[in-house]
Amino acid sequence: KALYSVKLQAHANGQKYAAGWQLGFDSGTSVTTMAFQADRFLWFNSSSGQTVAPVSIVGGQMFINNAMIQDGSITNAKIGNVIQSTALGANGEPLWKLDKGGAFTMNSATSGGFMRQTAEAIKVYDGNLVLRVQIGNLDV
Repeated sequence: KALYSVKLQAHANGQKYAAGWQLGFDSGTSVTTMAFQADRFLWFNSSSGQTVAPVSIVGGQMFINNAMIQDGSITNAKIGNVIQSTALGANGEPLWKLDKGGAFTMNSATSGGFMRQTAEAIKVYDGNLVLRVQIGNLDV
């Protein structure tokens, strides 16, 4: 086994506080470990001179301020507001969009028309925003 660690510990108001990190290698299992102990995890950007906290862990839950994932797989997800494509249609709106209310919208990349599906109806509009097809509840 190989182990290297740094720890800072202090007492304040009768409570012990600690921060540190540890690198380890277990030659029996060939497993390496990198561990951190801290309330906040920050990066210092030497070009801008700013400290940023792109990741925080609160109560065992990880929060990432902004993420770009090259290729990913999500088993379960909860949408807090909206999930949408970054590509825009001819009307300047995302090519597809799913909102937290369950409405799904697909926009044409070329004509400006779009299709909107809710739990009550499916509506298809042409590029002039004229309703061409409606399936389901005709009163909505």
